[in-house]
Amino acid sequence: MAMERREGKDEALKPVKDEVSRAMPASVMQKYMLAWPDTEIPALGGKSPREAMKTTTGREKVIEIIKNMENAEARKKKADKPFIDLRPVRRELGIGSNEG
Repeated sequence: MAMERREGKDEALKPVKDEVSRAMPASVMQKYMLAWPDTEIPALGGKSPREAMKTTTGREKVIEIIKNMENAEARKKKADKPFIDLRPVRRELGIGSNEG
């Protein structure tokens, strides 16, 4: 994870990723998620979710990843924070709402 040093030498390093993700508008993240099906994912052995969906094992892994993301987004929604609707990703990949 990238770290950022603060101006004062007594201040600790802070993860940049967390700050960026908090500041990033949900609409930007939604656009990223629409491109996600064609993005190479390390957890899928470097395959894109669309490629991984071609095998039973790959499909199961993609559904598991999406379900984990949906759970995280549901927690954000419950906390009244910006969240991403992953239903378009499910539709794009042909994953039914009852799967996972």
